[in-house]
Amino acid sequence: MADSSQLIASRTAFLLVDAEEAFRRRPFWRDDDLAPFLHATQDLLDACVSRGIPIVEILHENTKEGDPFHVDSALVRTFDELIVGRSVTLKKRGHSAFSNLDLEPWLKERNIEEILIGGAIRTERCPASTARDASERGLTVHFILDATLTFPIKDRNGRSFSPEEIKDFCAADLAQNFPGIKIRSSQEMIEEIERLPLRQRSYSGVPLIH
Repeated sequence: MADSSQLIASRTAFLLVDAEEAFRRRPFWRDDDLAPFLHATQDLLDACVSRGIPIVEILHENTKEGDPFHVDSALVRTFDELIVGRSVTLKKRGHSAFSNLDLEPWLKERNIEEILIGGAIRTERCPASTARDASERGLTVHFILDATLTFPIKDRNGRSFSPEEIKDFCAADLAQNFPGIKIRSSQEMIEEIERLPLRQRSYSGVPLIH
């Protein structure tokens, strides 16, 4: 396991989890927190690219006819505002990114020991599920809270929870119950990435995109 005090570019990957155009068609969608989310995500993408940290786009899909997440929908793509660059794209049908069985071998082939989770929607669902599964597989997880997005929900008694409340509870749960998960801000994560030397990652002959 990599030393948690020092990020190593060659053993790190950035996972974007469900930052998809299809979400704009969901009835709960709202734009209130979109701009800062996109800004934090793009800054992280740029930092990772500059240090050769590979990017994995995780996209959710299903087989429900007429659904914006349907396998044949043109909306199953990363937000148009984000400039991702060279990346791997994997699709899933479960909550966790690890429900795509190609993800774990891809990480192991490249000796990835740490993952950054950002560009991720909804905070408490697929991103958090991915973080838990990664931690249980022995990976160090940097869960970048302000680079996740979520929406208000109500409990069975009609009580409303704001995105801020949901994020706070999710962060507390992950940090307290999964020792391999670190809750980070995009700014502190970027500062740590930018301490790494500027270079292009070598993939040792293993194809990046498949």
